[in-house]
Amino acid sequence: HPPPPPTPTPQHSSAASDVYKRQQVSRVKVYWFDDGPDGGCRIPMSWELLYRDGNTWRPVNNQTPFSVTKDAYDSLEFEPLITTALKLQVQLQKEYSGGVHEWSVGPSRID
Repeated sequence: HPPPPPTPTPQHSSAASDVYKRQQVSRVKVYWFDDGPDGGCRIPMSWELLYRDGNTWRPVNNQTPFSVTKDAYDSLEFEPLITTALKLQVQLQKEYSGGVHEWSVGPSRID
């Protein structure tokens, strides 16, 4: 029997990170998981970063562009803010899942 067709995945996905206490943050770096060409995960089409403000998620005021790069870190600098959590909101590629290999959050430059 042939294998069943792949399960459709949502076109949008998110991942949240609690920073456990209110702290100032202004930078993140993300390494996207991509197991192509044979696997089912690809880097996203695009992404944005949201921060928790009380019970509401708000977009950060980015100071550098949002980039999407395979096999490298994508760094983002944004206006410093104080929060207890950040969330990656991603636009997935059609018919593929996505994943984060590593995600770092920092108040200062992350190399």
